[in-house]
Amino acid sequence: NNQIAFELASWQESPFNEALQFVATLHSYTGDSRFSAVMLLDEDCNALQRIWCVFELWRISSLKIPLQLFCSEGALQKTSPASTFKDTVMKRVGEIDLEEAQASNTEDKKMIRRAIKETEGGYASVLKIVRLMVLSLVTYMGTLAVSRDPFTKQNLKEINLKIKFEGTEETIDTQTLCDRLCDTANALRSEE
Repeated sequence: NNQIAFELASWQESPFNEALQFVATLHSYTGDSRFSAVMLLDEDCNALQRIWCVFELWRISSLKIPLQLFCSEGALQKTSPASTFKDTVMKRVGEIDLEEAQASNTEDKKMIRRAIKETEGGYASVLKIVRLMVLSLVTYMGTLAVSRDPFTKQNLKEINLKIKFEGTEETIDTQTLCDRLCDTANALRSEE
């Protein structure tokens, strides 16, 4: 994905977006999980600090493409053994900042920031969707924040989800749950 090689008139014209749309079509048509997106994370999870990468995660979610995360240890899944790397992923998810995310090209950064602002729910919605998507791949708790309508089997809009903890009267939204998960991961990390 070499967006630096030329100027983009819009994010829709980016080679990565066109590839994602192609994969989404194949996945939708065949239902084959081999048509998915893959994100390879380095030891510092720097991709989660890059605006193109975070934006592309949002597009993957919008297009309903399955995502797989990989690192030097292999595939990252809920069932992967606990590791420092999983802690790093959770910490980095909590640190995603769409205002401060890096980009090699200033014009691309402005274009993506405009696109995010124009989406339903803007920055908060995109951030929540990306956090939930990544957390649901590496933790069972993240999965609790994603739900499907039992009759239509369609994903509910994450922005409307509320979670009530058993045995309490406390109800929180998915953004608060993500924030708590990230805070917990950061606290565990700082205790090491």
